[in-house]
Amino acid sequence: MRRVPLSSETRNIPMTHPRQGERGTILVITMILIFLVSIIAIDARYMARIEWEAATNADIDFLLEVAVRGGYQMAEAYLRQDLEDGAEVDHLFEEWGSEQGIQKEFDPSAYGERAYYEQGTQAQGAEGRDAFPHIRIFIEDEDRKYPLPLLLKGSDALKERRKGGLTTLLKTFRERTALELDESEARRIADAIVKFISREEGDMSFGPTPRANTKSGTILTPADLALIPEIDERIIYDQVDEEGNIAKGLMHFVTVWSDLAVNVNTAPEAVLCAMMREEEMSVGRNIFIKRDEKGVEQRDYQLQMQDQFGENWRRDPDRAARESTEEDEDESAGYWEDLEAIKEDVNTFTESILNDLRLYLKTTSKTFCIWVEAEMNGIKRRRRWVVRREGARIVPIISEVVSYPFFRALTEDEYNQLYGKEW
Repeated sequence: MRRVPLSSETRNIPMTHPRQGERGTILVITMILIFLVSIIAIDARYMARIEWEAATNADIDFLLEVAVRGGYQMAEAYLRQDLEDGAEVDHLFEEWGSEQGIQKEFDPSAYGERAYYEQGTQAQGAEGRDAFPHIRIFIEDEDRKYPLPLLLKGSDALKERRKGGLTTLLKTFRERTALELDESEARRIADAIVKFISREEGDMSFGPTPRANTKSGTILTPADLALIPEIDERIIYDQVDEEGNIAKGLMHFVTVWSDLAVNVNTAPEAVLCAMMREEEMSVGRNIFIKRDEKGVEQRDYQLQMQDQFGENWRRDPDRAARESTEEDEDESAGYWEDLEAIKEDVNTFTESILNDLRLYLKTTSKTFCIWVEAEMNGIKRRRRWVVRREGARIVPIISEVVSYPFFRALTEDEYNQLYGKEW
């Protein structure tokens, strides 16, 4: 059978063909697929970013924890060195007592980890060292604080007297600040604290708060005072006003870890006043004022040593050689070596007052709070230890991660940077 060729008319698709209106379908499908693939790619990239950040944060968290624990070891070294420098007396002019803290940088390259340092340098460019934690260490003398267990000792009359001392402390610990407490508020808070630390088992008047069975009065740390419903936690912790002035919290003025005696060389004015009878509160102020006056000579001496031998003047061999051969350097200004010496400088500190407080005042310290803060890439980790110095041994009492910062007086540069004005 002979095949007949199709004409051009039979090869053309008529306008009425059923699929004529579906031109461009493949393009639409392609765009939809590209959109879906883009979403999947973006989601995968987002998840990869999260996983990378999680891994980075885990790495940073590990480094911060290592840095914090390294800071604790440094603080222990300072306390041990203090024993070698002079175990007979402790005062605020010693190396561990710096108000600005002890600043260090945790650089692994200093301990042989060169590859890690080079990796950080490559990742951060010229600022590679900023990838390593910066450490600030504060060593706070716990024996400078008012011992709360004193409130539970002795006769009812003695307990009432000591509650009056706590009231004095509450009135004066934020004196001359915008957060100063008045007489009635101080008494109310003192009553609440005494009731809280002396509560009996099953006492639910404070709510379901934990009751630690300890000799320090059913609390493990002064921060537990924030559990008292009647007390604003801003009283317990440090506060900073709009001008940058720091009002220390009550936790820096009371302790549960000391041996019930206060070091007169380190105690703040409020604690010295609280240790006296209410009618003898001025004696505490006089002791603080005289100690501060004596400290002028000590501060001048330390500035002179820094000018001659640098920031680490205590460790400078030239200074040590001069001390042993040429001069007998006097570092006694700013503190007392024994309680009897206070009577010579403060005439209101009589023999009867000394005999009354002899068991509760001292010139040395054994218990310290070590506060370490490590910061890296804007992330901070804080931990504190309370330790007791038993001879050459440092015995930990408590260790905890804390969220609240250790406030300190701002330096002049920090103040100008934050508030844009001179002192």
